[in-house]
Amino acid sequence: MTDPTEPAAEGPETGGSTPAPGYGGSETGASAAATTAFPAAPQHRAEGVSGGVSRAHSGGAAGRAAPVVPPTERRGPLESVLVLKRIDPWSAFTTVLGLMFALYLVWMVAIGVTYLLLSGMGVWDRLGGLLSGVAGDESASVIGPSTIFLYSGGVGLLNVLLLSILATLAVFIYNLAAGLTGGGVQVTLSDRRV
Repeated sequence: MTDPTEPAAEGPETGGSTPAPGYGGSETGASAAATTAFPAAPQHRAEGVSGGVSRAHSGGAAGRAAPVVPPTERRGPLESVLVLKRIDPWSAFTTVLGLMFALYLVWMVAIGVTYLLLSGMGVWDRLGGLLSGVAGDESASVIGPSTIFLYSGGVGLLNVLLLSILATLAVFIYNLAAGLTGGGVQVTLSDRRV
């Protein structure tokens, strides 16, 4: 509500600051599109002046836009120094477990491809004949595909479990060391200069 005894608020023509080009006013044509793209800032009551209205513009002083510095003209790259103080053990365990399981699948595929290659070259037949000549006929069945995949899968699962537990233990040790020294691994991040 306005008080009838107060003087009317002055517009930008008489008392307030003038708006920057493209931020409102009575432009026509191409500058009208700039007005819709960048509407006039809301009016705020000026402090210390009775009844005065001032316009707030983003940018530099007196409503002028702040200069834009291209990235190639910066003085140096932006840098940020971070310290890795603590790693969550559960997130480390789940991440390493997922990574180890993916490597387990790669391991099993590599065992399958190696078995097929050696079988195509006749290595398993020669090795089975050698074992049957030395230890008897029943020892040749040890080199079958089921036995090879069973042992390879067991070794792979044991590696998955052991490496996940060891990585989690390493995270606990890192957290203890970072807590005792009052710091951690310092990482400096910087933008790449083009």
